[in-house]
Amino acid sequence: MKCGRLFVSAALLALACMAPAGLAQEKAPAQAAATTAGPYLVAVLNFETGSKETTSYGEAIPDLLSAFLTADSNLQLVERAQIKKILEEMALGQTGIVDEATKAKIGKMTGAKFLITGRAMIVGQQLFITAKIMSTETSQVGALIAKGPTDGKLDEIVQDLGTKISAYMADKAAAMMPKVMTEKDMIAALQKRLEGKTLPKFAVLICETHVGRTTIDPAAETEVSFLLESVGATLISTKNAGLSDWAKDFLKETGKEIPNGLSGADIIIVGEGFSEFAGTTEKLISVKARVEMKAVDVKSGKILAVGRATTTAVDLAENIAGKSALQKAAGEIAMKLIPEAVDNYEKVRKAAEKPEPKK
Repeated sequence: MKCGRLFVSAALLALACMAPAGLAQEKAPAQAAATTAGPYLVAVLNFETGSKETTSYGEAIPDLLSAFLTADSNLQLVERAQIKKILEEMALGQTGIVDEATKAKIGKMTGAKFLITGRAMIVGQQLFITAKIMSTETSQVGALIAKGPTDGKLDEIVQDLGTKISAYMADKAAAMMPKVMTEKDMIAALQKRLEGKTLPKFAVLICETHVGRTTIDPAAETEVSFLLESVGATLISTKNAGLSDWAKDFLKETGKEIPNGLSGADIIIVGEGFSEFAGTTEKLISVKARVEMKAVDVKSGKILAVGRATTTAVDLAENIAGKSALQKAAGEIAMKLIPEAVDNYEKVRKAAEKPEPKK
């Protein structure tokens, strides 16, 4: 196989000019028929090798494959340098071969919706390269294969594999993704869960921070407030610096006295959210966010419901990606926390109204 280090470097250099035009012609039919909601963020991991003859292919194949797939407008690729850095930080050695749990972790760290990995092996006089495409959100997996003579060129086999991957993603990627609830879906689901219930008055206090940047306006708090108002709940204003300070202290020490400024509410949703830069692709920035929330009964101080979520979002701008990740995490929590809080609030009220047994 004519594929030494010199050849691979030269092939990668040539791809900058050759790959886009060549691949655009070969993949046009598949992309024209695509009905996906791309572009999809994809991370290409190292490929396994089964013998000394294919050892050098472990990194050469994904490097070449990444160069070819860059021509596909339906895909956005996580930079290979970022993936290698993550593997080094996870102390996975030079091979970069990871188990299923670690693959999922890499997906979360990069924000990638799909991971591509595989294996290279020689059988007889043929080089076989298998690729496995995995959705990081549903764990659904697809498999593809490309082959060529061992005395042929590695880049031609990898280009064939790249063409197949692009066609597969155009046709199957959307079906491998989880169903995304729209705002309309979320509101409808909440209304159904709360049907027939008398809604208490709410106050929402979620402290938010984007590491390394100033938070301009609250994304998580806005999302929760929006959902509550959409289902007809009454919101008590919390625009007071003192209340924000109380919320931060309350999260650290549950049981602190609830201030008078919140006495008009029946339930307070207290939370904390932070987002942080996770990585970059050629064009997009990935940000990871975590939100934690508690629903508290104002009169008794009891915790009615607790929720937490970690999400990742990508965008051209870091601050927008951060807000999107915080909003997504808050929405996921609210869908469970709000109905649970209302149900438990009713139980607490009924228990308080129940007369004490006569002695």
